[in-house]
Amino acid sequence: MMTPETTIAVENIFKSLNSYDYSIENRIALANDAIKKAKESQQQLVAAKLTYKLGELYQEAEKLKKMTATYREAAQLYQELGQTFRQNEEYDTALAYYEESIRIAKNINSDYLLLRSYSRMGRIYQDEKDNFVKAAACYQEGLKLCEGQANLEEAVFQLNMGIIYHQQVEHTEAIKMILAALQIFEQIGHENGLASCYNTMGNIHNQRGEYEKALRHYSFALEIARNQNAESDIVNILNNIGTIYLAKEEPNAALERFEELITLTKNKKDVIYYNLGKCYYILRDFKNSEDNHKEAIKYNKQKNDKKQLANIYIELAKIYLEQKKYKAAETHLMDALALTREENYQEGQLECLLVLKKVFFNIGKYDMAFEYYDSYTKLNKKIFDVKKEENIQRMTILYEIKEKEREIAYGKKLMHELQHRVKNNLTVLDSMLKLQIPTVSNEKTKVVLQDIRQRIIAMHAVHEQLYRGENATEVALEPFITNLVRAITTANQKNNETKVNTRIYVDYGNLNAKKVIEVALILNELICNAFKYAFKNHPEPVLTVSLKRNLQTRRLHLIVKDNGKGIDLEKLKESNGFGIKLNNLLTEELRGELNVDAKEGTKWELIFKA
Repeated sequence: MMTPETTIAVENIFKSLNSYDYSIENRIALANDAIKKAKESQQQLVAAKLTYKLGELYQEAEKLKKMTATYREAAQLYQELGQTFRQNEEYDTALAYYEESIRIAKNINSDYLLLRSYSRMGRIYQDEKDNFVKAAACYQEGLKLCEGQANLEEAVFQLNMGIIYHQQVEHTEAIKMILAALQIFEQIGHENGLASCYNTMGNIHNQRGEYEKALRHYSFALEIARNQNAESDIVNILNNIGTIYLAKEEPNAALERFEELITLTKNKKDVIYYNLGKCYYILRDFKNSEDNHKEAIKYNKQKNDKKQLANIYIELAKIYLEQKKYKAAETHLMDALALTREENYQEGQLECLLVLKKVFFNIGKYDMAFEYYDSYTKLNKKIFDVKKEENIQRMTILYEIKEKEREIAYGKKLMHELQHRVKNNLTVLDSMLKLQIPTVSNEKTKVVLQDIRQRIIAMHAVHEQLYRGENATEVALEPFITNLVRAITTANQKNNETKVNTRIYVDYGNLNAKKVIEVALILNELICNAFKYAFKNHPEPVLTVSLKRNLQTRRLHLIVKDNGKGIDLEKLKESNGFGIKLNNLLTEELRGELNVDAKEGTKWELIFKA
């Protein structure tokens, strides 16, 4: 927690780092010193923000290796913040920091950092927020990054997708994903991954009532867990196997597993004794069954698990019912009923009402038996309606997940084909203009055609990157702007002129293709104007193009600056040229603003939402 004094101090540091009154070397030194102090005082968020700012400073100083390394460190610091808040169960804050880490990681093309953040965000959405659609979206993004690599990351994302499908009772898709993960884990010899796959497959077959298949997969998982001496996994798998044998009414096989569990672990004693009691009940050994259930009560009091306690009371009541100890049975059932109602544990309440009906029927209180059976019938219908609603919700979730998958696959194919055709058409247009321009005698017409060709080149560059990239709807801005500026510079640079020194700084990841086309056309106009008006007879021409996001306003700032004589602002206001009209129109399309400053050369600044 930052004190008001600390907050003011941090604000002052950022003011100094943003001030051009200090040299870039001084600002870098100040940032490094501030980061060190923030880490020493365990101000993680301040350290993350300062580290990101230091990356911007290295970018400004054109120290690209240090810039990349520093941005990577900032992304890692945001990941650590996410992990800290996740452990503190502040999940929304954790997600926000993981998203910031993803934004930075995209800017430096760090797949490793992206994969970690997507994985951790997916687990939060899946385990803590019950938002399976968003969890699946995170895992799908991860799979896109490592598709076809057959590495650990791909297998883990496939396993997680399989678990989501299992949770949504979509067994076919779940099995397909788990088998794909299983194949990779086998190839790379990852024992933990294999055990998780086998255990999940066991859970799927168990849910489907395919007990033999479930037992086979659990036995594979158990063998791996025993080889690794993984106690928690062994306990979990043995309990699953024992539960299946109970469902199959094979109490001796179940007893063997649960008795091993008693000697193996100090945890879950209440559940283990409860299951032992159920085994002895099936064997009609009511004395041992009663003793184990009472032992389960003793351990349950340490946990205060009211649902499990209700289950134990119901099982004891069944024993007393068999022994015709009706009063004891009624007492335990009434205690169980109170607990199930308190916890809104409807399945337990349902079983409790059914056993109560049997108790009162056996003692001849038929009106009470009918009353409890009537309550049982009403509750059963209510549960059925709830489950029907849950099924509808589950189907909706599955539909959204599959729609996302279909959109990704279809959109990728369709957009790549579209970009290919557009790119080819623009190439034809460019070639036609290239052939036609030398044949034109009128200089004004030639200039107009050359301007048109420059605009086509700008649009072609966008579609070229879209076609060659994996994402057919977004463009990575750093390579795109760098290549575009160089292409426009090369096209405008005349052999007899002093070579223009271009400086390019881009600090943002991907942008929607439609916006990129608009930005590219504006960029083309501004750079071409610099060559036309700013650099004539200039001894040391410098063109600076930068793009970065303002963290406060979350808007992008594209700056094109030259060191020429400066534009005449009064003439600019009166100008009615096509280029100016085009820039204004495109700026409106972006819902942005285009500002100009002519104090030291000409500086254009386009501000728009990403």
